[in-house]
Amino acid sequence: MTVQLSQKPKKTAAGNVRTTKKAQLIRMLQSKTGSDIGAISKKLGWQSGGL
Repeated sequence: MTVQLSQKPKKTAAGNVRTTKKAQLIRMLQSKTGSDIGAISKKLGWQSGGL
């Protein structure tokens, strides 16, 4: 899978930057300490039964 990190974030009609779940997930996984599945599930609103 290739991820393009150079893409500009999309803005909403109000001018706010819209952050996708995919971008949030990538940012969490790239952090120096990484991230566990529980933290990812909570942050992204995933249900634990689906993992």
